[in-house]
Amino acid sequence: MYDGNSGDLYYEDGRLAVNGRTGDAYYPDGRLMRNGSTGDEYYDNGRLKRNGSYGTEYAPNGRLLGG
Repeated sequence: MYDGNSGDLYYEDGRLAVNGRTGDAYYPDGRLMRNGSTGDEYYDNGRLKRNGSYGTEYAPNGRLLGG
């Protein structure tokens, strides 16, 4: 669902998926998927997937990819 006033996106069950003001995105369980300010992205296990500042990418176990 989309809220035209705030720009927020919601999952079908009403939980917040994307904050339209900050750009933060969330997994259905409420954990952060993407930080809209930094561009950092996270796996569903909470580990860093991609550093938004440097573009560094990590495997789900936390190891650096492509290094």
